[in-house]
Amino acid sequence: MNAARDLQRSTGANVVEVFLELSPLLSGKGYSLGVARFAPDGKGFSGYEQWKWEVQATDIQISQQEIAIAELWWQNRDSFQTRNGTTDEQRLSKFIANKLHISPSQVHLPLTLINWRDYPVAQ
Repeated sequence: MNAARDLQRSTGANVVEVFLELSPLLSGKGYSLGVARFAPDGKGFSGYEQWKWEVQATDIQISQQEIAIAELWWQNRDSFQTRNGTTDEQRLSKFIANKLHISPSQVHLPLTLINWRDYPVAQ
């Protein structure tokens, strides 16, 4: 929340959103752990909404191994494309498993579902 407040103060924006990501390499890839939205005037995005803060987060615990898998996946995905433009997930999974010394069956991308409910926030 401090990051959202600091960003708003430095930019003067009407509304700011700050996302908590798994890692810098995975930023913007859909693995957000949470988001804080701040509208200092209390009117949200439209100017007619009635919120100053919205804070949402995932309840899912992500392991360091899952983060490593996702980072390797996105760093190497382009090298495992088929002729028709899809990813050869089986080959990529084997590559990642070899790098991490795990079984290919353990290679899966993490799931981070943000709970779109408001968490209590002190105004």
